Amino acid sequence: MGSRAISIKTSEGIIETPTRSLSASELMKLKGIRNESEIPASPFDVADEPFPWQIYEGTIKYDRNTVDNMLNSSNGLSDKKSTINSKISPVNSLLGEGESKKLLKMIYPKVKADDTYTVQEIGMLAEIQYESNVDIIVLPEIKAGCKADQFKNSIKEVSKLLDNLGNKKPIMPVVHINCGYHEFENKINYIYDSGFGMAGIICHTYHVKAGLHVLRGKIRELENFWIHGFGAWRTRRNSQLYNPHAAQVWGIDSVGIGAQGGGRKKKDNDTQEAISQNEILRGYNSEDWGMHRVNPTGIEDVLCDCEGCKHYHSSLKIKQNALDVHEALKSHEQSVIARERIIEGSYKDFIKGKKQIKDYYENEIGDINQSRLNGF
Repeated sequence: MGSRAISIKTSEGIIETPTRSLSASELMKLKGIRNESEIPASPFDVADEPFPWQIYEGTIKYDRNTVDNMLNSSNGLSDKKSTINSKISPVNSLLGEGESKKLLKMIYPKVKADDTYTVQEIGMLAEIQYESNVDIIVLPEIKAGCKADQFKNSIKEVSKLLDNLGNKKPIMPVVHINCGYHEFENKINYIYDSGFGMAGIICHTYHVKAGLHVLRGKIRELENFWIHGFGAWRTRRNSQLYNPHAAQVWGIDSVGIGAQGGGRKKKDNDTQEAISQNEILRGYNSEDWGMHRVNPTGIEDVLCDCEGCKHYHSSLKIKQNALDVHEALKSHEQSVIARERIIEGSYKDFIKGKKQIKDYYENEIGDINQSRLNGF
């Protein structure tokens, strides 16, 4: 039915999917909550269990301004390498050495969809990752939705550059979801047939996209192949079809949820307490399986006894931080349950039990035909 539970063998151990990565911003929120409540930073326990995440993902900006500054600066490469390492290093300051080591660390290069890059510029990004503390080298397209031949050429050239550097890190080529059906399929086939073993998908909203249907249709033949989704939005106003917590219905093994703002902006005469009282809050509910605006009168329906929710009750500081920690903990918990249901063959019933997913699944995922795909 398109969903799967796989095991990914890495140099740091086995990752079981479906799962989602922990972001740098979420880790810093966890750290801030712990520092304020004077909970020891290490060893890290959540609900009396070991640190639950297996993938750690830091977002870095790689737009035209960033690239041009690097090209015009003698320290451009080393400065950007330091930026990547600064995204990765918070893991070590919060976790014990053993727990930090088990996390597979990578970056999400945030490129603008309308920017075009040369092979040299993608090569610079690859070289920076090669020299930094990440475990996987992530290669975006030279332009979102570029032609398959351009994609293949850039991946070949950058892979050759990395080979010349003596690279031993695995490479994850990335495809933007906004491709035509056949272009997307050709790119995925190329990555799989070339033996990379993994592919990244930039997909902000897990809505009806032609590429998602490609993955869903091919997932059984893509054996020993890891598919990771980058940059999912936490919320999408007026629509429940974005839901990153349901990414596995499309055959995506792991998903990274990007940083997204929320709440009201601070005014010059605002106090911290005034801000916290007037925030526009987003809350995660496992029954809905998503992040939604929360009516303050119904906030107790969202909260539980996790570390984030305890902080929500005890702190006057920005409440959204606590709710984001709650979401990180509970969505991981739901991924564990989803894996169990996939293995036992009851996953479809599981997701259709989520009231915000039921219509989404039945209307947009279930029985879609090729003629409808041609309209994308």
